[in-house]
Amino acid sequence: MEFRTDAFVLRAWRGSDAPQVYAACQDQAIQRWTRVPVPYLMEHAVGFVTGASEGQFGIFDHDGELLGSIGVVDHDADARVAEIGYWVAPGGRGRGVTTEALKLVCRWVFDTLRVQRLLWRAKAGNLPSRLVAERAGFVMEGLQREALIDRAGEPVDGMIGALLPADLDRYGRLGFPTVDSRRTRVFSAPQPVLPAGDVLLRPVESGDVDALVAACTDPEITRWLPLPSPYTRRNAERFVAFTAEQWLRADGAYFAISDPDGGWVGNMDLRIDRGDPTMADVGFMVSPGAWGRGHATAALRAITRWGFEELGLARIEWRALVGNDGSRRVAEKAGFAVEGVQRGRLVHRGARVDTWVGAKLATDPR
Repeated sequence: MEFRTDAFVLRAWRGSDAPQVYAACQDQAIQRWTRVPVPYLMEHAVGFVTGASEGQFGIFDHDGELLGSIGVVDHDADARVAEIGYWVAPGGRGRGVTTEALKLVCRWVFDTLRVQRLLWRAKAGNLPSRLVAERAGFVMEGLQREALIDRAGEPVDGMIGALLPADLDRYGRLGFPTVDSRRTRVFSAPQPVLPAGDVLLRPVESGDVDALVAACTDPEITRWLPLPSPYTRRNAERFVAFTAEQWLRADGAYFAISDPDGGWVGNMDLRIDRGDPTMADVGFMVSPGAWGRGHATAALRAITRWGFEELGLARIEWRALVGNDGSRRVAEKAGFAVEGVQRGRLVHRGARVDTWVGAKLATDPR
């Protein structure tokens, strides 16, 4: 099979492609996210192109330069399910060819293999691959714990998405999804450090554990926040690991509020809505010893500005238990408009409680 478009040629592998495959698979991103052997030798490339089965293709430009690899990596005829995989050579990135090649191969799979469900899977954190899949119409279905095996033989979490024939029919009528690439760009990079007045927002670190435990056992903080009770070092250690996982999965940005010396004085969290990635909500906590210094307000202003400018968010929401006047003052000083009371919105200490809700829009004054 061979497809030709204005931008690329999609064709079966040839033995003469081995040198280009060898060169592409020296790339750190390909080695990080796929299971190609490391070190990757010429013999691996020769074996790959000569052993490729029907349904595995190279993506080339019209001058013969290798742009990527794509194809069926698993097929269960009885279950009518197949899985597709791909990698992109450095010279093929940012050109949109992988998305278009994926659309072509998906149509070929449905027409030729007669499957009812086509899967995409990738290691948690491989956001560029996810972006390609979403732009080709795959619907993300969640995170599978320890569903994939890495190069070392260890289980790792994996993202999963699927495409159905009916999806392609619908996209043919209505057009394919438009997916904002800013979220992928931001979360594919290391978590940044954000200036916030006299404090900084930085990633939560293992060195913050003692300060976290001290704050999260304070009666005034536990009064308003749904924290485990008693709050132990183990809880704090799990939270530190959780914040790193959330960044890796692009589900949220959890920052420590730190003083100029790097010491922890609080947390500032931005959690992205899974149903609408243009919305998020914030949560924050400041150590009692740092109250009254404006740290929370400065940090909240910084994280909302970052969310609007870097992630392209349209609306950021704030919630607090009715009566948490300190949290409300911070939100209002940071420009949030309190919109009302949600009755029985949250469960706190085993009972449903009312919450205030407020929001800040990207169009509001900064």
